Amino acid sequence: MAEAYPYEYRDRAEEMYIEQGMTYEQVAEALKVGLNTVKGWGKKYDWKTRRKEHLDRARTLRENLRKLRYDMVLKAIQNLDPQDVYAVARLIKLMQDLDGKKADGVQKEIRKTLDAAEIKKLREQIL
Repeated sequence: MAEAYPYEYRDRAEEMYIEQGMTYEQVAEALKVGLNTVKGWGKKYDWKTRRKEHLDRARTLRENLRKLRYDMVLKAIQNLDPQDVYAVARLIKLMQDLDGKKADGVQKEIRKTLDAAEIKKLREQIL
């Protein structure tokens, strides 16, 4: 009979596979659990489908945040309202946290969208 593991192991394994994108082998090794046990949990709880759904939701969220950021940047440039500028800065920070990217990547993307004069106006408002 297979060794029973505390439910916390299965929950942690599920998180590692679905949210962190680890393979069954990586999960088994990290938790010191048998590979067949991890595969069994994955099959029983339909981890592959749930991973795809998780990735789809994350992709949709990133796309919506990009659209929102673009719209907010345009609004902030047009009226230079400090609240709008602050909202753009906070949204950019949120997206960096979600994507795990450094500011340089976001700044490059903004430079593609805005011309130098618009960037200068935003800097003056923020600083």
